[in-house]
Amino acid sequence: MKLATPRNSMNQAFTLTEVLVVIAVLAILAAILIPVVGRARESALRTSCVANLRSLLQATQVSVVDNGGKYPHLHSGGNIAPYFAHKDRLHAFARKYGLSLDNFYCPSNDEWSASRYQNYNDWDSVMGYVYYANDNEWVRQVYITDAPTSEDKDHAFVSSSFDNPTYRVLWSDLTRQYGGSWGSGANHKSPSAENPDGQHVGFIDGHVEWVDWENMEERFVRAASLKVYF
Repeated sequence: MKLATPRNSMNQAFTLTEVLVVIAVLAILAAILIPVVGRARESALRTSCVANLRSLLQATQVSVVDNGGKYPHLHSGGNIAPYFAHKDRLHAFARKYGLSLDNFYCPSNDEWSASRYQNYNDWDSVMGYVYYANDNEWVRQVYITDAPTSEDKDHAFVSSSFDNPTYRVLWSDLTRQYGGSWGSGANHKSPSAENPDGQHVGFIDGHVEWVDWENMEERFVRAASLKVYF
């Protein structure tokens, strides 16, 4: 009985053309799928971001009721940037109203996280969202585009439930430009553009909405080389 002989190994090898075709197909699939996966991931992160802002709004509103109409005093006394918070006050606010410190940081901004910024120094935390309440007159020390007159600038943002502020923004994504560069200071950057896509904004009436970049790029708070867009 004649035994079967193994096939010539040359007959089993892929040709160079076949290898190149497979590589080309994989490259095309990657080019199609990677942006889709990236968009799906960013969409999920934005959903989590909205949930964070709603939690912050709800806690702030309960605090207002608890404190006779006054908005909580969270800002740092040593830095006028409205995303700087007094660490002890921030932690106490989070504990009292059942917030995690992660609620103060957008999951879309990996470089700006609770583990990195909640203990920025001995007395300050740097939040991943911007808190606009005029709780310590920080607005008097900054330039605000389209602001009320300089004599009445302290009414630009809300400080108590009895106010009728020019801007009804209370919390927003961190959309920050420092020295003309975004650096890590924008929560929802477009991967194919220089500027952010836009941001989520939480208003004093409790709702959150998305604002496209072109509708916010001319509105900002400025302190020296810092711009915080709202």
